[in-house]
Amino acid sequence: MSGNYNPPFFVFPRKNYRDYFIARVPDGSAGFANKSGWMRGDNFVLYMEHFIKHIRLTEENPVFILLDNYSHIIK
Repeated sequence: MSGNYNPPFFVFPRKNYRDYFIARVPDGSAGFANKSGWMRGDNFVLYMEHFIKHIRLTEENPVFILLDNYSHIIK
């Protein structure tokens, strides 16, 4: 374990997102609402922006992401 921490990113099965959905979560957490409750293409971009904001990505230290049974390598 490297000691790095990436705050949670929540997907809520709702039509509209409300700030109070994440009122009592760790600092830096984020979320969005999606009617289906699943990660979708446009929302994946929101997640990646959140993820990149909180990690220390370098060419020497690539990051492996496993999300929804798909793997992605970010360089």
